[in-house]
Amino acid sequence: MQNWTLKNRWKWFRKRLTWNYKYAIGKWNKMGTEADRYQAIVTYIQKSSVTPPRILDLGCGYGALLDYLPKDAYAAYLGVDLSDTAILKARKKKYPNAIFKVADLHQFKTEEKFDLLVFNEVLYYLDNRLEVVKQLSLFTTPHAKMIVSLYDVKESIVDELAKNYPFLDSTLVYENEGKTKWGINWFDLEVKPTN
Repeated sequence: MQNWTLKNRWKWFRKRLTWNYKYAIGKWNKMGTEADRYQAIVTYIQKSSVTPPRILDLGCGYGALLDYLPKDAYAAYLGVDLSDTAILKARKKKYPNAIFKVADLHQFKTEEKFDLLVFNEVLYYLDNRLEVVKQLSLFTTPHAKMIVSLYDVKESIVDELAKNYPFLDSTLVYENEGKTKWGINWFDLEVKPTN
């Protein structure tokens, strides 16, 4: 995990201010219109070996995933985001069995165990992303899976993850007449990385 030096605290503070501003001005309001992408994520959630699964949604924003996920499709949901503005918006929706927390993923810890990790449009914003994924995978159950949604596919990130976790499947989603593309990727976390 990242060392909390003064420089890192300042960097975290600036990132948090930036994300709060973006959520406050509505930059991410369009997220709720990305139905095909969210449906692809929901499809993988429904393939979980544990049903209904306990979900840890990392970089959850204002909880848009839960707008597409049926209430009976998850046993528990913990959404984590750097932006307290986004988390406040998510909490106002009062989703059942859902908790939202403000945290930096580089430092996040929990006592709970989850069946699914969801990284929805967040991995490219993380420093040392593989180290963060390894640390967060410690909060999973033995048969856990990971869903990684990446704008514009980002094959290098998928390749990096696939070297450490078994790659199971991928779905490409196109919107805006093919101008916008996402890769929704499905990984097995049963085999924990040793390096």
